[in-house]
Amino acid sequence: MRCLNVLPDVIGHLVLSVLRTYAAEIEQGALVVADERRERVRILPLNRLG
Repeated sequence: MRCLNVLPDVIGHLVLSVLRTYAAEIEQGALVVADERRERVRILPLNRLG
């Protein structure tokens, strides 16, 4: 999240929206960058250990 005010009351709705929208991509190792105006998704070689 790229925001000046990172209090949950302020950006909580944005965080939940991004998580819902990009859940599949995040599970595959994507990096999501979001602010109040836009969202970007980058598929990176991130792997979950386990």
